[in-house]
Amino acid sequence: MNNMKDKEGEIIQHYINPIETCPVIVDPIEIFPVIVDPIVCTKKEKDNSNLDSNYNNITSVNIQQRISNIEIDKIVPVEIDGSRIIAENEGLVLYTEEQERKVLSNFIIQVLKVIKVDDGVNSNTELAIKIILENTQVIDKTISIEKLNQKNWIKEVTNHRAYACIVSNADRYIEIFLSKQIQNAQEEIKYNHVGWRKIDGKHVYLHSKGAIGVNSFKLYAQEGKEIEVDNTIDPKEAFRKSTSMIKVYKDFEITIPMLMYAHLSIMRSIFIDAGITPSFLLWVYGTTGSAKTSISKIFFNIFNRSKDYISASFKDTKAAIENKAFEQKDCTLLIDDLHPTDCTAEKKHMESLARYVLRIYGDNISKSRMTNTMKQQREFPPRGMAVITAEYAIGGESTISRYIGLEIERGKVEFPLLTKLQKKPLFFSTHMYYFIQWLSENYQYIKEHIQNRFSFIRDKYIQEFRHNRLTEALAILIITVEIYVEYGVNLGVINKGDDIEIIKSWTESIIKTIKNHDKAMINEDPGIMYLQALNELIGTGRCRLNKIGGNMSDNKSIIGFYDEEWLYIYPDTAFSQVMRFWKNQNIEFPINKKALHKELDRLGVIKTEIDRSNGKETVKRTIKCNPDKTKKRSRYLMIYKDKMNKVISSN
Repeated sequence: MNNMKDKEGEIIQHYINPIETCPVIVDPIEIFPVIVDPIVCTKKEKDNSNLDSNYNNITSVNIQQRISNIEIDKIVPVEIDGSRIIAENEGLVLYTEEQERKVLSNFIIQVLKVIKVDDGVNSNTELAIKIILENTQVIDKTISIEKLNQKNWIKEVTNHRAYACIVSNADRYIEIFLSKQIQNAQEEIKYNHVGWRKIDGKHVYLHSKGAIGVNSFKLYAQEGKEIEVDNTIDPKEAFRKSTSMIKVYKDFEITIPMLMYAHLSIMRSIFIDAGITPSFLLWVYGTTGSAKTSISKIFFNIFNRSKDYISASFKDTKAAIENKAFEQKDCTLLIDDLHPTDCTAEKKHMESLARYVLRIYGDNISKSRMTNTMKQQREFPPRGMAVITAEYAIGGESTISRYIGLEIERGKVEFPLLTKLQKKPLFFSTHMYYFIQWLSENYQYIKEHIQNRFSFIRDKYIQEFRHNRLTEALAILIITVEIYVEYGVNLGVINKGDDIEIIKSWTESIIKTIKNHDKAMINEDPGIMYLQALNELIGTGRCRLNKIGGNMSDNKSIIGFYDEEWLYIYPDTAFSQVMRFWKNQNIEFPINKKALHKELDRLGVIKTEIDRSNGKETVKRTIKCNPDKTKKRSRYLMIYKDKMNKVISSN
């Protein structure tokens, strides 16, 4: 201690930046007794007339509005090379070996808990602390331990009232005092996510009110995500009521996949543990007023069922969706309301966001980022499942292979049952709570069942669909049906023997749904969509063609000319009519006009020519000609009639 001398006039400040959260309440920290002499200031301290006036205030024994000594009596003194740092009314005080008394600060920091924050991928440590300032104010804060060596946090939270005093190495003493408290503080783990974790050898499902699947200890997950339980409903009744939800819509081909997808989202980590990663979404679409959102909420809002809310919408940014997709582990993120709009910027944002969601969930990836020093930043991959509600289905074969489309029609919703389900929302979350308990108890068995069944089911249906993604989605949903039905048998709600028929019936419904979606993938080829729409528009007379050599009409519905071999189409006019045709069916045409012409060229249905001007060869997919022999030459999309008919008939 001889090397530590007071430095006249030197003010040493040591500040730390906080992370502000809700106060953490803990049990008192056990202390050992400390006996100190009455306040006695050293001669050097008394004679120092240049001390800050605030410092003089804190060394005065006449401080008003003192806080009870109970606060500071809980703080353990720290021994340093024969000296002792003690929390007193004035602040932190150093007693040297020679019993000199030196006030180090006008504040006391008490470490209440050391909290390890674990989000399932990364972890960091936080301190729950109490700041006692000038014995008149108590401030509770939570601060990241990485911030401890940064400046000004105490200054900021105390409105510049906290400081270290004019004592040599005061900041170092305060740092040692804080470090010693950290070593002795009670430790706690805070799981900053929901969903499955293996803790002490047990698979449990975390939510904000505890861990489902364990009773011997209490764990807490991310705040604001509670699986609410109605204790008046037993597991059997909850199962029966959850099964009855499929009657909310007249086609079970829609509601059975919805019910199974809700259960699949809860089991996502179990499937991943078994080596199978679910990589598809549900796309629930229908016109305004079709009740698609209301139906989706009763199936997919698992948390906080007593509150009516949507977990995400197309007003969110990509970053917000990415963060929610990471947080919503082993549950469903419901993203609501993709709708047509006349605002170009809004339309671009929503469709870009929709394709982004399809990509991150369909490929199980997150957006990669680099720091300004070219280091890889932390990524936030999706850890649950997602459902999109929309007024139309989005196009493109690679896009729709990442989701299963479910169309809700207005006349098929059973509104009395829907209203009943909305008024009593807790039965489904109660069912899920019991279902998760059963999963926890049978985790290993269910994992092995998934492993044993997946390849068999996938190989059985591999020839049924054009895209392997759909075959895998089918296999995963069929396995979910098997697990759900087995749970019903275990409860005694489903009789042994009836389970086979239920699995068969529900499997057939899911197969029918995915086959319908598979057909839509064929029709969603933009070139084929264009030809189908054009053919129907001409066939129904909504669009007309003038026959070359015949009587010419100036009707507004005219989109070109025709002869025995060709259709001569006004490209802009026809494209607008085709877009309107699909929009009226709640389907957004997937590509622009230039890309469309490339698709038609790929199908071999249009005439092209090579432009060699400027020394370059360019494919021209519209031909400059004069089919009516009366007007000047214009550019037309020339379509082979026979080839167009063959493409349409084959699809």
